[in-house]
Amino acid sequence: MVRNSELEKLKAKIYIKILGFPIKINRKYFKSIYGPTLKNKLGYYSIRTPTFLMLEL
Repeated sequence: MVRNSELEKLKAKIYIKILGFPIKINRKYFKSIYGPTLKNKLGYYSIRTPTFLMLEL
């Protein structure tokens, strides 16, 4: 929770070809006011870069 707003739960899908075989990878991530947020053993970590701020109109 940041400034009384909950984190949005989202899913990301990526396809990678290894030796010609497509592999689908799914990951869960969160969206906060600071940008995409990842969760690990120590807590939450937000990735904030100027490019993410430019995308929101």
